Amino acid sequence: MEWLCRWVRLRVASPSAGAPTYEHERSGGDSPIGPHLWSRTLTIYIIDFIVTAMSDELHGYDDVVLPSLLGAARRTYVTAIRASLATSGFDDMPRSGSAVLGRIARSGHNLRDVASDLAVSKQAASQLVDALVARGYVERTPDPDDRRRVTVGLTERGHAAAVEIRMAVEQIDAELATKVSHDDMARTRAVLGALVNMGHDES
Repeated sequence: MEWLCRWVRLRVASPSAGAPTYEHERSGGDSPIGPHLWSRTLTIYIIDFIVTAMSDELHGYDDVVLPSLLGAARRTYVTAIRASLATSGFDDMPRSGSAVLGRIARSGHNLRDVASDLAVSKQAASQLVDALVARGYVERTPDPDDRRRVTVGLTERGHAAAVEIRMAVEQIDAELATKVSHDDMARTRAVLGALVNMGHDES
């Protein structure tokens, strides 16, 4: 599909200039029509076919409730991330561990923040961090501003795994960008952002 779209764009942008004409019999007289004109007409039909096919494909989920659709979409990223980690020697990453590493990579967090991000209890978050510490991805350090709190940060191994996670996400993003428009991507982010803010407002 991608090569066909590229060919179509090329034919529309650069029709065969100066191509020889031929005579087409019509009632009312002869009309010279160049092969490049027929090529352009065919190109328009192909574009219409591609757009229709892509539209049908993208609208095949209209009857799926949004939570299920979001969960299935998330699995696309999760599958890519786990595959990338496994091939890079990080196959011992615990479930939900990549989400913690990705978040910590953007900004250091205390345990309470980790629990909030994962929407789990502080005890469950502590157990996950314990597993990441034991496997060499994360380290605990006292919060310099409050000794009663603990900050979690990435080790060298954790930083390397976070790079793999980010690359896997970017690869899915890049592939998605070939299937939908830039405006659609921007609108999707806006919709998801509004949904996230609704959750913050209710908490």
